[in-house]
Amino acid sequence: MLAMGFILGSQSQLSAEETVNVVAGVMKFRNEYSVIDLGKLTSATGINSTGEVIGTREDASHTTHGFIYSHGQFHDLGTLGGSTTVPLGINDAGEVVGFSQTGERQRNGAAVVHGFLSAHGVMRDLAALDPTSEGKGFDSAAAINASGQIVGRASHQLTGWLYAHGEMVSLGTLVPKGTGYHIGWEIDPEGNREIRSFGAGSTQPARINADGEVVGSATASAGGYDHAFLYASGALRDLGTLGGEYSSATDINDAGQIVGGAQTSDKLRHAFLYSAGKMQDLGVPKGYKISSAEGINASGLIVGYIENVLGVGFAYIQVDDRACRYEHGEWIDLNSRVDLADSGLLTLTTARAVNAAGQIIGQATANDHAYHAYLLTPIPAQVSAR
Repeated sequence: MLAMGFILGSQSQLSAEETVNVVAGVMKFRNEYSVIDLGKLTSATGINSTGEVIGTREDASHTTHGFIYSHGQFHDLGTLGGSTTVPLGINDAGEVVGFSQTGERQRNGAAVVHGFLSAHGVMRDLAALDPTSEGKGFDSAAAINASGQIVGRASHQLTGWLYAHGEMVSLGTLVPKGTGYHIGWEIDPEGNREIRSFGAGSTQPARINADGEVVGSATASAGGYDHAFLYASGALRDLGTLGGEYSSATDINDAGQIVGGAQTSDKLRHAFLYSAGKMQDLGVPKGYKISSAEGINASGLIVGYIENVLGVGFAYIQVDDRACRYEHGEWIDLNSRVDLADSGLLTLTTARAVNAAGQIIGQATANDHAYHAYLLTPIPAQVSAR
């Protein structure tokens, strides 16, 4: 697969000769970003408006540590007693949420994980938020907004929950009550017989905005496919697809614009922008097959990736990964907008999130053949390399 990060938005206009035509391979270099390599075996999972980055770093013993990168320094987030922490969301106050091992083990030997909130260097266990002790704390916290509202998955449940004003509120489900959904097949003398579950389905929140609006993906049909959802004003809304069977929403900004990926009628995944009640297909450039939008900032800049596939049917072969942006109707390769010569990085492969200042986080390959996280920061136009 060929993956490219992209941006959709309203940055400074490019002249015709400066525009990068990815398909034709015309790569006119224009340095718009500085780059920071966040290190070997790192993954970036979030960024706030002040440029603080959260992510994970794998050590020599293959243990995963959560970190916050702030003002040029790495700070280990610690754990809830186990060895692994994965941060997933950060707000502008530097409060971080995610999940962490507790050091305990389940009966099957698997590690116990709980959601956490890290603030001012102190990690709080979010597994017991519900005062009624009905198991409605967080197994994993996905995102936190400026007001301290948190969304995530509840302990021992498949549904998403919102923690706001001291209460745990269920996000609900997209599966109509009593209709059930496919979970497998049973073989009997008469042939295949469908096994149906009459549960509520699964709801997985991804992001929350300042107004407490939540997006993510949830089981939406008897076929068991997930659809992107918006939770607002106490109700869960199915955002639909681009003509296919599934979709997922990955981010929402404070204006209510939503991005993600959805299957088209030709069974391929395309990036979408959902705004004013309509899902817009952001498409892919000629020669490419798959795209997904991963994040959107306050001004509407979108970051994500595109992929190319080789082979037939389901025999897809990965050939390359590159980070790109989509701007003014053009797919722009981010590698053509930053000088990687002295960075140690080889190729920016994906763009994962963008903050209000236009800073971008994502993943890259490097000279050491390991995966690296990166941080791009826009260079002011007056000093940009030409």
